[in-house]
Amino acid sequence: MYTQLKGDKMQKFTVWKREDANTMPRGFGNAPTYHLDEPSHSDKDMIWVTAIDCTLPDGYSVAECQDGSTQLYDKNNEHVQIIDDHSHPAILLDVYHAKSGKPYGHFLRLDK
Repeated sequence: MYTQLKGDKMQKFTVWKREDANTMPRGFGNAPTYHLDEPSHSDKDMIWVTAIDCTLPDGYSVAECQDGSTQLYDKNNEHVQIIDDHSHPAILLDVYHAKSGKPYGHFLRLDK
């Protein structure tokens, strides 16, 4: 259950990119994480947070959950996780399979 924020007309929103000492290129090569609520950060603790302006895709909404966090939902009101696609915030639209059977994702970048 969630509460809609600012209606379906909302076109722009902020995604917070969180990096730490284990995130590429600074560390071991882990992907950054993305949040709609600003995560805590501290240079002392080697945690860096960057605001990224994004465009809300048609049919998607940003809403506040019962726990108070802000999340992204698709047109079926299903929670959508924001993931890393080559150091860019994105959502996974579909998974395809190559002739060899190897799966690959079709992503929609949010920061375009």
